[in-house]
Amino acid sequence: DLPKIVEHLKKIQRGEATDVVFEMRLKDKHGVWRWFQNHITLFHWDEAGNLTQILGVLQDVHDRKQAEESLRQTESRFRTLIEHAPEAIFVYDADTGFIVHANQNAIQQFGYSLEQLKQMTPMDLVRLPEDDNRDLTKLTLNVVRRTLRGETPVISAQGQTASGDVRYFELRLVSLPGDKPLLRVSALDITDRMKAERALKESESRFRQLMEVLPVGVFIYQNDELAYINPYGKALSGYEIGKPIQEQLWDLLHPESRYDIASHIITFADTGEFPNRLEIRAYDSQNNLRWFDIHLAQFRLNNAPAVLGVLVDVTERKMAQQNAVALLLEKERVKLLADFVQDASHDFRTPLSSINTSAYLLSRLDNWADEEKRQYHLEMIKTQVKQLDKLVNGLLTLSQLDSGIPFDFKPNRIPVLFGELQTAMIEAATQKGLTLHFEHADNLPLVVMDHVQIFQALRQILMNAVRHTPPGGKIFVSAHVDDDNLFIRIQDTGVGIAPENLSRVFDRFYRGEESQMAGGLGLGLSIARKIVEYHQGDVMVESVLGEGSTFTVRLPIGDEYA
Repeated sequence: DLPKIVEHLKKIQRGEATDVVFEMRLKDKHGVWRWFQNHITLFHWDEAGNLTQILGVLQDVHDRKQAEESLRQTESRFRTLIEHAPEAIFVYDADTGFIVHANQNAIQQFGYSLEQLKQMTPMDLVRLPEDDNRDLTKLTLNVVRRTLRGETPVISAQGQTASGDVRYFELRLVSLPGDKPLLRVSALDITDRMKAERALKESESRFRQLMEVLPVGVFIYQNDELAYINPYGKALSGYEIGKPIQEQLWDLLHPESRYDIASHIITFADTGEFPNRLEIRAYDSQNNLRWFDIHLAQFRLNNAPAVLGVLVDVTERKMAQQNAVALLLEKERVKLLADFVQDASHDFRTPLSSINTSAYLLSRLDNWADEEKRQYHLEMIKTQVKQLDKLVNGLLTLSQLDSGIPFDFKPNRIPVLFGELQTAMIEAATQKGLTLHFEHADNLPLVVMDHVQIFQALRQILMNAVRHTPPGGKIFVSAHVDDDNLFIRIQDTGVGIAPENLSRVFDRFYRGEESQMAGGLGLGLSIARKIVEYHQGDVMVESVLGEGSTFTVRLPIGDEYA
């Protein structure tokens, strides 16, 4: 600091200053440098004009200087934190209504320069969703007032970028200390989360559509009441959603069934466990005594235990016990239905459990950190929603086929069909490293069929071949005519099917031990056979375990187009 002190003394000597205040560092008796403020007010010169005496006042300002330095460091760290934050951050002046600062993420995400943003208000960047009828100006003023009162509001809004893209953001507002009414607005991009939630809702809607048309009662029991019951179950039992089940249960149950139900409810209340299957007698909504076969599966709904149940009216089966043939047919029907319920419950419960787990973990995460974990759980939800969507689509397709949807029978060219199949399947085959080869006899006749449905049937068989053929394998598709029938053969070099399982490959939800690792839903071959049977044809399968399988589709040509 010596040059600075000398300069001040020269100013005094030259008469340029009579009252000087400056800061300097002096070493104290402990050898520590400390800051002092020196205020020089009196001077004395000798007869020759030389400065001989100086009167100054020293004030220790070391603590103040340390506080100022600490404040500068804090401001620097705060600015660094804002500039490198993972979310977009704006500083908003509540007096002028304009943005006064924005970090790099805000500039990148919204596509405006900092100078452009400083000419904008928050309402220039955000808007409310189309289904939100609130006034944006009033809402903004209300949120600003709450923030200035010390609250930290969190709201969801849509943001529009400079390129016109619409993204979803979660906005968090905090009032900054100081004389000016400045607000920090943090905008976290939640577009991916919103899309995942929307996809989940759409999948849930399709699942509900399926439940609405099933000819069995489906219900969800939680917190001592019905959380859901489909129309068939409601018509059969007379129960309403949200109505406590105990109010009517004992009056509806046959005396012999009351003790069993009471025992199971007590066990469920104490342990959360419930039997997988019950057979009871109860009175229906028309006061008729009937037999019911109830299949139950435990799962978690909204992070709480619940029971998914399927209610099957088996009164006819019970009454048909005097007739051996009728009883045998009834048992087969119930077995098929039980297999369907068991397999469907498992296939729905597995992705639902994954979705519920990921949704719960997401709710536990801090949205302002743990970005990698949040993205992982979002991807898990998306994957499981796609799995549910495939399952629901398969079940809806089978349901439509079972109900006899109309087919559009027209003459079709097999080469055109093969070309479309090759285009549809080449990507899946290539990704797995498989060779896909199509060939057909020359001059094939036109074949009367529903082009869309046969395409779907053959595609299901081809997808099955791709799943069960290891990398490096081959799939051959060929077509030829014999008499009045078209034969399409799909041959692969896959894992093959054990002889004892050949008779079950077309069963719904069936997946043999050799195909457990290959994925799939166990519905594709059922759909394919159903479609071919609607064309008065059939599907045959031959296989050698470890060498591959051959599926042969037979379709009548149709005399008028032969």
